[in-house]
Amino acid sequence: MPGSGLRRDSTMPRIIRLAHRIKEIISKLTEKNYPQVDLNDEKIIREQRDNIKRFQVLWRRVMVGVVGSFAVFFIGVKLVPPDQARWLVLMLFMFMIPTVFFVIMYKCPNCKAVPTGTAVSIGLRGISYSKGVHPFPKRCDCCGFYLSERALKKDLRTSQPDAEQIT
Repeated sequence: MPGSGLRRDSTMPRIIRLAHRIKEIISKLTEKNYPQVDLNDEKIIREQRDNIKRFQVLWRRVMVGVVGSFAVFFIGVKLVPPDQARWLVLMLFMFMIPTVFFVIMYKCPNCKAVPTGTAVSIGLRGISYSKGVHPFPKRCDCCGFYLSERALKKDLRTSQPDAEQIT
């Protein structure tokens, strides 16, 4: 097809194979291999739910601190006159002290590991792979304990399909 810009030769299948290979590599990089947890034991399920409750309390404190710090700053910039800027800095500093403390304490209640996540992206400049603290973890990568009630309910439904509604 002259003038269409697309070449119809043997490079097209190679590009498709390359795209499939890149997709396989990305899925392997982002795949989670959690330690096995027996969801048929009621004692373990109770421990999981207690762990989730402890983590949710800590998560809420971190989020309130982070969101509050941003709110204090942006509202303060609009409301505080420039000659009173030292009060804005003082308020922001007072909000940041507990926020930093809770971010340091942001760990799995069971094994004290920091919940991490991975991200893979493909752009015009290439493929990037990054790893960092996960703000919304489902499970702990280290011990396999659940950190999300929704993820626990989902796995309970899949492990016990004949059970009644799990709450």
